[in-house]
Amino acid sequence: PIAIMVAGFFTFTLVRYLREQKKSREIRQAFEHYVPADVVGQLVLDPSQIKLGGDRKHITVMFTDLAGFTSLAENTEAEELSSILNDHLNRMTKIILRNGGTLDKFIGDAILIFFGDPETEGTALDAEKCVNMAIAMRKRVGELDEVWKKEKGITQGLQVRTGISTGYCTVGNFGSVQRVDYTVLGSPVNLAARLEAACGPQEILVSPETK
Repeated sequence: PIAIMVAGFFTFTLVRYLREQKKSREIRQAFEHYVPADVVGQLVLDPSQIKLGGDRKHITVMFTDLAGFTSLAENTEAEELSSILNDHLNRMTKIILRNGGTLDKFIGDAILIFFGDPETEGTALDAEKCVNMAIAMRKRVGELDEVWKKEKGITQGLQVRTGISTGYCTVGNFGSVQRVDYTVLGSPVNLAARLEAACGPQEILVSPETK
């Protein structure tokens, strides 16, 4: 009887442990839709990091958006526009993750990405990886543009514009006690945004330090 009770206790404990592990994985996967996976991993190991504030880091920042998207939005049904935008963002996200970038946020059709936090391979390699990623994204958008023209009936071309800057930024949690955003702040971020705005279609502009 004692052996049966002990076996039953361990079985119950194991089942509860597996359920908790499954729930933990599900919660982690859910948070990874909103926060970079590497950041989620750090927070799981050290929940005390969930606080407002940031650290000074030397990083490479990239802004990218689709030239012609505003005009497309004005002349396309909402459902069709959503399909195109989500397809684009989904495919760009795969390239970002494959190249080790930290996806900061989507701003309409624009994307803010950075390299150098929470993990870094050194300033030079971070910058090189970012530029290589930008080239890969430009190539993919060119391919998608042809697909969208055939399948979606888009007459105007959609082409990517990219600005990249390297320098010291503050990276961390910013916001309020109710809502926190893990993001990057600093003049290199502003410069990357200005470089992107100055781009022609399919152009990649980089700052002197990135070069």
